Amino acid sequence: MIAFVEETYKGLGVRDIMFKGKPLYFYAIDSMAGKEKESKAKLDNSVFNATECFADDLYVDINVTCIATADEKA
Repeated sequence: MIAFVEETYKGLGVRDIMFKGKPLYFYAIDSMAGKEKESKAKLDNSVFNATECFADDLYVDINVTCIATADEKA
């Protein structure tokens, strides 16, 4: 999902992903030294597994926080 957002919306970098007020990914915490295995496991997880939803659900509300990157001007 992070790659999709960053490729679709050039100039944005994903920082935090929340589902029902629960953090699925927090950049500040998950990018810390020593958290590499935990971060990789979170990033390799599918949206359905991370949110405990099913593929036949019509939608899943996820909040994604982004920042402007230096790569391109948004």
